[in-house]
Amino acid sequence: MAKSDGALSRKYNDVELLVPPNATNADLHFALLDGQTILFGDGTSVKGAIDRWQKADAMHDRNPLFFRAVTLSTTQDIWAVVQDPSDSLSSLGINASTLSDQVENVELGISVSQTLNAALTIKATSAEGAETLATGLPALLQLAALTYSHQPALTQLAKRLKVASESNLVKMGFSMDSKLIEQSINELRASATSTEVAETSRLSVPGPGPLSSPAAAEAGLSIPVPLGPRVIRIVGMDEGIREIPIRTSQAAVTGL
Repeated sequence: MAKSDGALSRKYNDVELLVPPNATNADLHFALLDGQTILFGDGTSVKGAIDRWQKADAMHDRNPLFFRAVTLSTTQDIWAVVQDPSDSLSSLGINASTLSDQVENVELGISVSQTLNAALTIKATSAEGAETLATGLPALLQLAALTYSHQPALTQLAKRLKVASESNLVKMGFSMDSKLIEQSINELRASATSTEVAETSRLSVPGPGPLSSPAAAEAGLSIPVPLGPRVIRIVGMDEGIREIPIRTSQAAVTGL
């Protein structure tokens, strides 16, 4: 059909190309790689792709990202392959974190049956970066569990998380049985319905007081009233989360 429209057949590294008459590398090229594959694009891109395709010994060398995606899709119900997540976050308008700068690519796989199994493999930019991630990511999850202490399922998830690092790879995984999945869903629903109640429970401080500063009062800020004893929480330790009670005088509290 292309030839009937005036296209000419050319050879590039033993691969047949269909190109327009007097074609330059800026023109559209069609390459007939095999009986099932047609490659098309500008001439420079097509020829470069042919070079890479012919030099590779195996399919995963030709396109590692695509090969990993295909592999995950055959074994996982939900999957993702992300190259350079730090750049991806920036392109989405999300500021990249210090941890994300250590990541070269990410593979996520989730399978759902009687249990929900999730596995995350992170390729770091270096062995030092992998060690930083292996320490920092679980600590962030533990901190999130403390922040959302009204959701016990998140605390259970933080406890079940398994982390292993080898060279520049970090592997993380966890499993959730049907009971924990149901508990998580119920907690998410309860959290959504209690958001409005939580907002109205904030204390509006009109002037200086034990838990306010003159600047905060002048700005009309609303400061949440802490519930229960005041503690310092340390996360990321081998023995888990450690809490140290704070015993302060009224004068010390006023100066915060």
